[in-house]
Amino acid sequence: MVLFKNMQKIIFSTLIAFIFVTLGFAQNANPGTSIFSRAELEEKQGLDTAIYLLNSNQDEKAYEELNRQLKTLKTAYGITNVNLLLSNYFTKNSQWDSSTYYVKEALLSGEGFTNDSLKSRLFAFSYRQLGRNYSNQGNFGDAKKMYIKGLEASEKYVEEWLYYAITHQLSLVYSRTKEYDKALEGFKECLNYKEDPELLYGSYINIGDIYAYQKDYATSNEYLLKAESLCMEEDNLYGQAVILSSLAYNYQEQGDNKKAFIYYTNAITVADSIDHRQVQIIGRSGIGLILAEEYKDYNGAKRILSDALAKAIEYAYLSEQKTLYTYLNKVSLLENNYKDALQYSKMEFTIQDSIVRMQQNEDINNLEVKYKTKQKEKEIELLKKDKQLQALEMNRHKIIIVSFIVLFIVLVILAFQYLQRLKAQKILHEKQKVIAEKSITALMKEQELKLMEASIEGKEKERERIAQELHDSVGSNLAAIKLQLNQLENQKEAHIAHVKEHLDETYQQVREVSHSLIPKRFGDFAFCDVLHNYISNIDQASDLNTALHAYPQEQINKIDETIKIETFKIIQELITNVLKHANAKNIELTLNLLDEAFNIILEDDGCGFDTQKMSKGIGLTNINSRLDKLSGSFDVDSMPGRGTIINIEIPFTTNNKA
Repeated sequence: MVLFKNMQKIIFSTLIAFIFVTLGFAQNANPGTSIFSRAELEEKQGLDTAIYLLNSNQDEKAYEELNRQLKTLKTAYGITNVNLLLSNYFTKNSQWDSSTYYVKEALLSGEGFTNDSLKSRLFAFSYRQLGRNYSNQGNFGDAKKMYIKGLEASEKYVEEWLYYAITHQLSLVYSRTKEYDKALEGFKECLNYKEDPELLYGSYINIGDIYAYQKDYATSNEYLLKAESLCMEEDNLYGQAVILSSLAYNYQEQGDNKKAFIYYTNAITVADSIDHRQVQIIGRSGIGLILAEEYKDYNGAKRILSDALAKAIEYAYLSEQKTLYTYLNKVSLLENNYKDALQYSKMEFTIQDSIVRMQQNEDINNLEVKYKTKQKEKEIELLKKDKQLQALEMNRHKIIIVSFIVLFIVLVILAFQYLQRLKAQKILHEKQKVIAEKSITALMKEQELKLMEASIEGKEKERERIAQELHDSVGSNLAAIKLQLNQLENQKEAHIAHVKEHLDETYQQVREVSHSLIPKRFGDFAFCDVLHNYISNIDQASDLNTALHAYPQEQINKIDETIKIETFKIIQELITNVLKHANAKNIELTLNLLDEAFNIILEDDGCGFDTQKMSKGIGLTNINSRLDKLSGSFDVDSMPGRGTIINIEIPFTTNNKA
């Protein structure tokens, strides 16, 4: 059963319209003026390139362009819009967690907006996007909360389209949580908005689906046919795919599996042509169940349902995963395979638990925020009462003791000076304490690093020494003996051949031992896994919060071994410098493998430094030396008090592939 999710066909340029659309109105209201600065307008023009690439389905180029702009943009408007575009990029690729991350980044940067109407638009759009992400992950509780916040923000701005779009998506969630009365109320309200055909026939489709859930198939088909008529007029294949799957569901519920099979097949054909992932999964789910129930083709049913399950897992569709495990359980029971049925039932409950845990964690976080807010409000109220009491007490003393007012003022001044002195001493003591703690922490970190480096260096030197000794001493001696045997003329050839054979074997064994002692860091483990373990060890051994992002991870694991080793040593050197000098709390490592380059970005929120005064120590010299081997480049972006961004690019050609 499919609920219509307001088609992916929506143009991405609408996103920028939300933020910048009031520019024209401001100019018309007061010619020659604008609510945006020149820098903001220039950044808006730069975003047009990324929007064009997204609308042209050149997603990877758009992603590269947006990441480039994110490093250079300075204004809150530009940074906010780039984050929203990155969120849409990840939504389009069904990467819900990444999409949610960039929406939250947009909300943070949007706090810098000075125009209240633009800020309301940003909040409305961002909450709508968060609701979509949570809903796609099956986290309907949080999705409802986000949509309701979005409605409140859109009502402040009086943005009609955005209000109806959020109402439509909130109604989808109500429908999926079986709150059908609320869902019907919302969808029927959306029928009043005639300006958006997609929103209109999407509402017709979903109303038809709800009546189908309520077993009123005649009313359901009536609304579905209205939707089909509109889709035909608009030539919308997305809508047609959804309608076909909904009609298939109706027939399946009525027991006409043969008609249902035909409609599911047609729905999948249309969905595959436009890559409508949810219809692809639900259509195959329906066909799999029909194969088992109607045609007793249990193997075929399991194969189709398993393929659909793999897609649902890939796209992180938790609700669809739960449904598919239910269907696989039914098929196993039909063929009396109780062992598989039990396993699928366990997986179904596991998915359900995951959905419940996600909602519970979010509720706990919300309760913590509310509790802290209440505490602050109480503290503020107590402070206000204290100030009022102090004021009353002072007035009473002034009225009663007029003759001693001069003495009172002197005493107050002396007391104030004394308190200031105590306060200054307390602040000085606290600063000295903090400095001492930082010094101790820094010394401990430095000592830990030295121990780790010494351990690693000692092991590698010992192995290299043994390998060198075997290769240079024993190997050389055996080679010399072999040469001497070759010069013997009077020995029996069979005996000499036997000795030479044993010497060759011994020599080969020495070579194998010497080479095997050379460390191979990535021979048995994926590159990204090694990096993740290293980063996790740093996280556990220090106060740093670390994060690793690699995209695409599978291709990065396949790059040339030399690049892996050099890159790992460079990253070790950079993180060591952060631990020694940056005094950072957070560090983020990002790996991007593009068509022509391997990009490494290391960012920290430490103290930063003046790049003009950057000294070329041993560490920096080693990094440059390693990059020279790979024809790579090295760029540092840092300022005192702002943190540091290290950007490394290594050219990537076919010769670099594993």
